[in-house]
Amino acid sequence: MSVSHESGWVRPCSEGRRTVCQGSIPVWLTAGLLGIVALGVVLLTHPYAGIRYDARLYVGSVLAQMDPLGVGRDFIFAQDGQFGFTVFPAYLRLLVESFGVGVGAKLASLIGLVVWLGGLIGFASGFAPGRLRWLVVIFAVVLPGAYGGWPIFYAGESMAVPRVYAEAMMLMSFGLVLRKRFFWALAPLLIAAMFHPLMALPGFAIWGSLLLFDPRYRPLSISASCAVVAIGVGLVLLGAFLQLPLLDRLFVRLDPAHHAIVVARTPYLFPSKWPAIAWAPLLVQGATIGVAISCLRERVRPFLVAVLAVAVAGLAVALLAGDLFGSLLVLQLQLWRVSWIFGLVAAAALGLLVIRLWQEGDSGRLALAFLVFAWLSIGEGWLGPLAALLALGFVRAKWPREEPLARRFSILAWAIVGTYGAAMWLLKTYAAADYAMQVPEGGVAPLSVLNAAHALTLPLCILAVAWVVVQGRERSAIPLAVAAAVMIAAGILLWDARPQWHREMEAQNGSAALRAMLASRPGEVLWLDGPFETWSHAQRPNWATSMQGAGGVFSPALATQWDRRVRLLIDLGLADARIRVPLEPGDADIKDFMPWREVSVSALTRLCETEDAPSWIIVPAKKVEKAGLSDPRWHLRHWDAPAAKFTYALDGTTVGAVAHRRYAVIACAGKRS
Repeated sequence: MSVSHESGWVRPCSEGRRTVCQGSIPVWLTAGLLGIVALGVVLLTHPYAGIRYDARLYVGSVLAQMDPLGVGRDFIFAQDGQFGFTVFPAYLRLLVESFGVGVGAKLASLIGLVVWLGGLIGFASGFAPGRLRWLVVIFAVVLPGAYGGWPIFYAGESMAVPRVYAEAMMLMSFGLVLRKRFFWALAPLLIAAMFHPLMALPGFAIWGSLLLFDPRYRPLSISASCAVVAIGVGLVLLGAFLQLPLLDRLFVRLDPAHHAIVVARTPYLFPSKWPAIAWAPLLVQGATIGVAISCLRERVRPFLVAVLAVAVAGLAVALLAGDLFGSLLVLQLQLWRVSWIFGLVAAAALGLLVIRLWQEGDSGRLALAFLVFAWLSIGEGWLGPLAALLALGFVRAKWPREEPLARRFSILAWAIVGTYGAAMWLLKTYAAADYAMQVPEGGVAPLSVLNAAHALTLPLCILAVAWVVVQGRERSAIPLAVAAAVMIAAGILLWDARPQWHREMEAQNGSAALRAMLASRPGEVLWLDGPFETWSHAQRPNWATSMQGAGGVFSPALATQWDRRVRLLIDLGLADARIRVPLEPGDADIKDFMPWREVSVSALTRLCETEDAPSWIIVPAKKVEKAGLSDPRWHLRHWDAPAAKFTYALDGTTVGAVAHRRYAVIACAGKRS
């Protein structure tokens, strides 16, 4: 295996060997076709699931701006402490007003992914030479990108959220830094800060560390640069002491009650609460970057060192100052978000290491086998980190030095890795396919299930490496053009992986029939299993949902009101405890659950007699029938949704699905027994 010689990356091309030298295809045509292939890969591996998760909050904030007397009265917006720090709601509002809620959110997601890919290509152009940059792009796109303790945040999210735009600008900035456009790199960083200042902070830290400590750029000596850092820290501490805006929160600790609520609802803000296994991918990624620092060309080493240093520092400060000390400012800055950069750069480096280490002979191939095993088993246990650390040790120690020993170990290691990788891929793909086939029509899309199992990751990585190995044989653009056409067609056809419920609900701009039912009573609505639909279809404020507690760290009043209401629902038996604690500290993954239990006459009566009762309750009609509520007493009305909503339960190997399409609308506030 050899690739073209550029800046000491790899061995030069030679006649009589399989090479990756320049073929007869024009460079511009190759780049264009590969860009289309990359876009198809992005669309296939980042399918659109609709207005879900954090997208509900941002789209909801737009609806609140457009309807201040309706959705705008929801306490998550009335007591907002975070949406004012980003330009994203204004941008999203323009799309929603122009195209409607569903199409506007979908466009925001699609544009975000395209911009993100553009930023990634820009980064790869500075990180790797020639065609190797496309190997970097594919690895960065398809390898697992979850961060934050639980798999709820991902690099390159296919959602209407500002994070993907901030990531795109930061990647573009890194590409400019690597191409020695150091001060031009500030422009995309500033744009990233406009979209998501918390995501942009690590980018500024990496940029600043390179400015102060990279010999290519630093205007000062090392000692003077260290003095600048010390002065900066001192000024922050002085600003906190003088109680300057924002900095005055540095020495403010969450009061015990507020702290307990925030820990329960958002444990990912506290690294000490992360599951132990969540640190395993970070160790694999750190070891990969360590190997890359040892093996890759000198021009990218300062950047890799800066990423490693900033990631370790960010996680350490988040753990010590934010988590253990309880600094309000550090908790709100969410410095652990630097781990998305850490993971993406590690994945990009792995793409190059596959080529580089293989060329190092049997000792390099042995280290590569351990590194590949670590990524194949990432998130599965502690063997992955152990294998990655051993790979780092082999590279640093240049072991084994004896060629026969290295060859025997290398052959054995690759036999194990090949068997393990094939077996795990087959098992996961079979399990995902079996699950997808049991999902009823209109439920979760098969592509989403396959991506959840990372079924496309290994084949796409193998194809990308194979293309690098054989590309020297290319004499026609036709095969690449066919691949581009197939990938982009598949991506366009399959990218929209929304369940039928989301497709139908998001296609409508509210429900006139539902609003007419609610017109006689103003006020909040408790919609069991429909938190976003309260805003989008009923156009009313929510009374209580799990998602309203997500911003509790920014507003004690919001956290307190939310906690009081969800505790009441739990006490009445209407909701599971997971409405308040959706992520258990010991969990390694998110449980796919619905927090609502069965309704009862006594529970509804007690809820509706409280002083702070919702005006209306909307609940699946099946639950009402089971509870035996009488029409004369509760004045029941029924509303039919445009599609069925499914909830799933896995019983051994069988997937059970319950569909809800008809909903009971119950007048609540002021109800007496």
